[in-house]
Amino acid sequence: MDNLKKLKQLHKILEEVEAYSRCLGKVSFDMECCAPEEGIEQAGKDMALVGQQIFKLTHSKKYERLISELHENSEGLSPLQKKAVEHLYDDYSKVK
Repeated sequence: MDNLKKLKQLHKILEEVEAYSRCLGKVSFDMECCAPEEGIEQAGKDMALVGQQIFKLTHSKKYERLISELHENSEGLSPLQKKAVEHLYDDYSKVK
């Protein structure tokens, strides 16, 4: 598989992570501003569940493989794409 296809797969994962992150932000805002007290516990559980999904995506074998392969060989990527891969790889390495 060429690097552009790998990058496209990585983007799919990152788009899903971003969608879950937006959900976390919305629930967090709701909890801080206007959630009824009896809903706080459930909202916390929901946030934990969504957070677990983000963790699964960003620590999956597929994510690790894509980010590592693109970091090792960035042929065909633009300078901006290379820099993005570099940052993602660095972040992953720190957490790993």
